[in-house]
Amino acid sequence: MAKSITDAIAKASGLKNRGVKIRKDIGILKGTNKPCYLIEVCFVNDSVDVALYKKNFAAICQAIAEELAKAVGKTLSPSTITSNVKDKETRTLDINSPALNNIVSDILDSKGQRETIVNCAIAEGAHKSWLDKLNDRTITNDEILALAAMSIVNVKKN
Repeated sequence: MAKSITDAIAKASGLKNRGVKIRKDIGILKGTNKPCYLIEVCFVNDSVDVALYKKNFAAICQAIAEELAKAVGKTLSPSTITSNVKDKETRTLDINSPALNNIVSDILDSKGQRETIVNCAIAEGAHKSWLDKLNDRTITNDEILALAAMSIVNVKKN
């Protein structure tokens, strides 16, 4: 099953298929009594891998879900296949300053920075459901930036 998942991820994303590695020394894997798989999709310190991961996130999730369903003798129904993460074309920010563009890109690429923005927005009156969207990775970069702007404006009002 691990090989079929690895193959499906590579096919769906264009990421290099680095094969299956069997590791018995990782805590999360050695503490189970049933088959367990730790899926490492890409190298997060490789900009090409990260770009492919972001571009093909929904397809990667779909490929993993389909292989797991097959492993237990099921197929995904069309209603299961619909994702709340929509495929979006990669677009760049409309920022003329390369330095500012790099800063904003670094902020949006940082889980910690995104969480800080959402928490600040909630503290300034945004609904707590934004934290759920952050945690389930359905929040968009545009929403993160809008929450940051809203937080700043609300702080200035007070």
